[in-house]
Amino acid sequence: MSDEKEKIIVVSDLYKEIYTNFNVSPQVESMKNLDRRELYLLLTFALDKHSDEDPVVVHNFQPFKDEVMEIYDIQDDKETTNEVLLALIEETGDKYIETDYIRNTSGEKLREPLSKTEVRDAKIDITMGKYKLEVYRSNKTESLIAVPSTSTEAERKDKLQADAIFIKTIEGEDFDDCIAKFDEYIDTEWGDDDDDEILNVDITNLK
Repeated sequence: MSDEKEKIIVVSDLYKEIYTNFNVSPQVESMKNLDRRELYLLLTFALDKHSDEDPVVVHNFQPFKDEVMEIYDIQDDKETTNEVLLALIEETGDKYIETDYIRNTSGEKLREPLSKTEVRDAKIDITMGKYKLEVYRSNKTESLIAVPSTSTEAERKDKLQADAIFIKTIEGEDFDDCIAKFDEYIDTEWGDDDDDEILNVDITNLK
């Protein structure tokens, strides 16, 4: 087997979720929950795959302008002292950060970005009442917090604690279906008596 075939960079479910929706809705707050390695990988991949004329894409890049410029410097053959970037270059075995080896947790290549038609359909689903809730856990407040995936950056800052960690996304056909699935998730994953004593669940003001 060649060295090229052996190179695999596995990324988290959160990375996959952000990348899939990068040209659909704001992803900035979720991006802040990535470690530095995955953030640079995501930015590199998104720069390669997404149009910089798309306003949603530009919005998601904007808070990370410094990191984007570091990536551009590498692509322009400039030297870097950033240890995260140097490690990624070494890991991919190339002069630059190579994204061809990125795989999800199932070992599959990530799909191409959503087409204009798919993005339109996704946004129609949102306006027609199809819901996706992003579930976070805060150790500081010992709580689960669910926020709509379409929340603005300001809304996320208002609802999420600084230490909030992304857990998963729950999708439903409508608001009630989404809440029912969220309740089922709580019962299944957090239903022990010990957890009931410390776990607060915030699903208010979701509509």
